[in-house]
Amino acid sequence: MGYARLREISVDQVAEAVKRLCMGSNVKMPAELSYAIEQALEREKSPAGSKILKQILENHRTAAGENIPARQDTGITLVFLKTGQDVHLVAPTGARIKGNDRQG
Repeated sequence: MGYARLREISVDQVAEAVKRLCMGSNVKMPAELSYAIEQALEREKSPAGSKILKQILENHRTAAGENIPARQDTGITLVFLKTGQDVHLVAPTGARIKGNDRQG
């Protein structure tokens, strides 16, 4: 019986993927959400409510067009990474895994 070979994945690859996903989720509004806001705008009777919904849509259009975040969330991203038993995460010698906290 042979042993399965470990697949090595760099922690830098993981950090870059998390960064890309976080930034992408802040730049592009899902089509379903955009549609829901547009539908709400059509039904909105209040001028103040209409103004806010229009502003949300405009902010997201600008964010997508300029590739910048639409919101300024000051929260923290906590990632739980589930890997298979044949995966080994590797970091360069002396690298700090923590420290990607200011990447985006």
